[in-house]
Amino acid sequence: MDKLLYVCNECDAMHGDEIANCQSCGSESIRTVPELELLDGMQWDIIL
Repeated sequence: MDKLLYVCNECDAMHGDEIANCQSCGSESIRTVPELELLDGMQWDIIL
C-alpha cells in the first residue's frame, strides 16, 4: 500500500503525518493523496 501524503487544498503544502490543519497556512481543507501519485515526475516541499 502506498504511503499517503496530506496536502493542503489552499497552499498545496504536503505533510507526512495526518493533520487537522495545514502547518503552513492553517487551513482546515486537507486532502489525502498517494505519495507516488504526487511525486512521480514532480518536485514538492514536504513538511514531515
